[in-house]
Amino acid sequence: MYKLSKIIIKNSALIVVLLIAFVFSIGAFYQDKLYNENKEVIAIQNKSFIDNKIYEYTSDDSADGNAQSKENINTAINRQNLVYTSYENDLYADNAKDVENMLNKWNYLREDGKKVAYLTFDDGPSTEVTQQILETLKVNNVKATFFVLGSNVEKSNIQKELLKEMVMEGHAIGNHGYCHDYSILYPGRVANPTVLVNDMKKSEDVMRSVLGDGFSTSVIRLPGGHMSWNTKALDPVLEKNGYTYIDWNTLNGDAESNDRTVEQLVNRLKGSIRDLAGNDDVLIILMHDTNAKKATAQSLQEIIDYLKSLGYEFRTLK
Repeated sequence: MYKLSKIIIKNSALIVVLLIAFVFSIGAFYQDKLYNENKEVIAIQNKSFIDNKIYEYTSDDSADGNAQSKENINTAINRQNLVYTSYENDLYADNAKDVENMLNKWNYLREDGKKVAYLTFDDGPSTEVTQQILETLKVNNVKATFFVLGSNVEKSNIQKELLKEMVMEGHAIGNHGYCHDYSILYPGRVANPTVLVNDMKKSEDVMRSVLGDGFSTSVIRLPGGHMSWNTKALDPVLEKNGYTYIDWNTLNGDAESNDRTVEQLVNRLKGSIRDLAGNDDVLIILMHDTNAKKATAQSLQEIIDYLKSLGYEFRTLK
């Protein structure tokens, strides 16, 4: 009787183990099935997303689209979750208000002795130059600040995608307004506060329509620069609206002529750094991102190499 009881207990335990194994195998089967079904759904969604991107490039911007599509489609899936990193979470960003204060005081010396360069590009995105700039920055693992024109973003799907590319690569997005028309923004060389703020908001609305409702930027660069105009009435309005304006203390001279060579741009920047006469821990470098400024993109590698040789690190403004 004792032996029979042991056999029954032993067999019962074996049956329980087999039942548990069976239940787990059924669960694993359905988990795998669900996982594979989900993968198929995701794959179909991603394929549809990419197909739509291809259609955008080839139908709406066929001339430029084919050239850009190879670069952009590779990141199309990731862009579905595009997020503009806030200042607080951005390892590459500095507080733009601190830099604004330095510019206003003409004091570019840091207490910690570090040398920091802020590469800034106005007027983009452009169909022929932006991608070259982004590629050079990526190769060098350098982040920059792009002061974007809302009117240029609206021009084509390519320019919309390039704005997304800037964000995907970790660059900072500043606002350069929408119209860039001095006669409208600064009649009689006096800044019109209402017109300027509305122009900035219109540009940000355009960028938000591309980057998502979560996008915002309070960092602006006035067309022509804050220093160029009578802004007595504008400044309290900018402060009230939470804007930080950024001018520059060095430049490559690409705004002075469209036909500057690479050598001329690099030498102009070197000269503007020398003009600081040692008051140069912080460089805010003015450059432009338009189809007419191809030499700017071509000179960027040499400019980065030169700044590195002087001991500068590269940061962005948020």
